[in-house]
Amino acid sequence: MNGTRCTLEREAYAFGVEAADRREAARRGVAPLEAEGAAEFRYRDAIVPMTEELEPWCVLAPGVAMPHAVPNRSAARSATPPTRPRPPASSRPRSRRCGGEAMSTPTVRFGLYEKAFPASLDWPQRLAATRELGYEFMEMSIDEADARLARLDWTRDERRAFRFAVEDCGVAVPSICLSAHRRFPFGSADPGVRARAREIMAKSIDLSVALGVRTVQLAGYDVYYEPSTPDTLARFAKDSPGPPTSRARPR
Repeated sequence: MNGTRCTLEREAYAFGVEAADRREAARRGVAPLEAEGAAEFRYRDAIVPMTEELEPWCVLAPGVAMPHAVPNRSAARSATPPTRPRPPASSRPRSRRCGGEAMSTPTVRFGLYEKAFPASLDWPQRLAATRELGYEFMEMSIDEADARLARLDWTRDERRAFRFAVEDCGVAVPSICLSAHRRFPFGSADPGVRARAREIMAKSIDLSVALGVRTVQLAGYDVYYEPSTPDTLARFAKDSPGPPTSRARPR
């Protein structure tokens, strides 16, 4: 199942659902499946026993449920709608005690990756859409594309315009996914490529400071478009900000 397609293209969302408990939240969360024709009405009752048995799967976190449908007699096709139930006023917010001190219940925040939207949108449009969809933040991408690499050389006015857009929309951009190093890897045999990798790293840090971004997410592979060897790993370990971790592909 392509979860992104089922979730984003079909707009199968349910935000601010009033629910007394997780059973009711699961039942009400099935409504988007019914609206999309992915499940029949009787699936509401069928999902409750599964919620009881597999609670960590269906109820992902405080205030976030994800009922699911699989092809059977009451489900027409695979679909996964995220649901954000709003608990009764009497149960929110609750606190717990640890070592005699009151502690508030942790809050789960959800955001979007920039590439969830068409590249044709500008930043005010992306941020406004993120807010309208009910998300709280967005992650910026600086990948190997020239258009996104150009952000490293934003002028003072361009950086100021970005900060103003973030402030006006009220949607934070707390992180940058820096995947440009797959085109310019630290493990490359070409000294010019490694020099460009260091330049990209330095400019990304400078940009993050200017934009108020707290985290720069780095690629954890030595090379991307060529075989990994002991030499590429050694160069990566020498020139990159930290030791190699995994060869996971960027988003």
